[in-house]
Amino acid sequence: TLKALEVLQQAEVILVDRLVSKYILERAADKAKVVYAGKAPDGARQSFKTQQNINAKLIELAQQGKRVVRLKGGDPILFGRGAEEAQALAKAKIPFEIIPGISSAIAAPAYAGIPITHRDHASSFAVVTGHERLKDSDSVTLPEVKADTLVYLMAVKTLPRVVKQLQSHGWLAKTPAALVQWGTCPWQRTVVATLATIVEKAKEAKITAPAVLVVGDVVKVRKEIAWFEKLPLLGKRILVTRPAQSHSQLRDQLMALGADVDHVPAIELAGLKPDKTLRNAVASLPNTDWIFLTSPEGVRFFVELLRRLRRDVRSLAGCHIGAVGRKTADAVAAYGLHVDFVPRSFSHEGMLSDLPKRSLAGKKALIFAAKRSRTVLAKGLKTKGMLVEQLALYDTVMPKTFKTHIVDLVQEPFDLVSATSSSCVEHLYEALKGSRGKFKKLPFASIGPVTSATIRELGGQVILEAKESTAEGLLQAMIQHANKRKAKQKS
Repeated sequence: TLKALEVLQQAEVILVDRLVSKYILERAADKAKVVYAGKAPDGARQSFKTQQNINAKLIELAQQGKRVVRLKGGDPILFGRGAEEAQALAKAKIPFEIIPGISSAIAAPAYAGIPITHRDHASSFAVVTGHERLKDSDSVTLPEVKADTLVYLMAVKTLPRVVKQLQSHGWLAKTPAALVQWGTCPWQRTVVATLATIVEKAKEAKITAPAVLVVGDVVKVRKEIAWFEKLPLLGKRILVTRPAQSHSQLRDQLMALGADVDHVPAIELAGLKPDKTLRNAVASLPNTDWIFLTSPEGVRFFVELLRRLRRDVRSLAGCHIGAVGRKTADAVAAYGLHVDFVPRSFSHEGMLSDLPKRSLAGKKALIFAAKRSRTVLAKGLKTKGMLVEQLALYDTVMPKTFKTHIVDLVQEPFDLVSATSSSCVEHLYEALKGSRGKFKKLPFASIGPVTSATIRELGGQVILEAKESTAEGLLQAMIQHANKRKAKQKS
């Protein structure tokens, strides 16, 4: 909810459960300290032995004057022990608020294409716990009032007993049933069966917790409206290495297509302090015939340079503007400037081959780019007789935490690693030096020929390459690659 987002951004301490998505934690304020309070199946990472320990920690932090968020997966009140924690806080006279969440009892079936109510199938439902609280209990809970749909949480371990008791209470063996494992996550799986066969099918599919059991005729609707598990990139683990300033669009698009995305910026962009060369270049803009901008980031730094030197777009009167790519052209247009030329192939080479057939000899050109940027365009324009100067506006550096993060992440294999620039690839290579050849095993999805060449020069493997050197082109190439693999598996 929006309310949850608001308090996350204000929190100083967050006590988080095991099933909370990493994407949600990214929304928290940078200052927030995250404390793990979940119970992993193998006991790993368990910070608190009992619920009483968690209650005591909440009270302790609140009494220190901290803004504390207790973050749970699903809804905190529905089988989430949120009420027990609220009782402990109330007893300690600590003010609190409860923010309702979307329960997995509703969310997981919905993502599996199973509505828990439907005018033709179910006008009522019950949410039941499959967890046995009493050690000597031989049964599991059944609702006293018969509902059209039953949704069991925490019932994987007790599944045979749940099914047996349902049948003994009049539920027919042919009643549709489904188990949704890891609902709403990129690795979601759904097993559809009947009460007579669900135990066997769950065992064959090796379904483990967390999973939601749905029993009732609504399961039949899945044939028509199942949607999440049809997403082209579902379950694909993809690494995005774009700069922090420009990662969100690609990451969000990949997630919308079902991918499990890790984003670790491989480069940071830092504007360079205007030196004498840059000052002279800006002063010469009124006498310049062409300026070339090679990236959206370069456009931003160029406009910032003008501002720092107390200039504005009036300095560009009479200049033709060339943009190496559609995204760069869009960035220029966002500042109210007209782009005179964009090549069909978004690269230095494309710019040289597609430049208008007009007289360039003797014309003056300025190229604004990154430090250590390629000089292909500058050299090519000089061969056309232009007077060319290439100027560095910003530098690309490796983030301080990148090496630590990436070494940890590559311990588990990725399906694809996005490579959107040679700088990203070079920093990946540098960070993984000495990591037992991990770089050579990475399956790169390259944004274009130049980046692909860098990958191969460093000994890496290019799995796919975008036809159009843009984030959208890279995304389309990933989808096509995934579809081809699925078709191959079916055949």
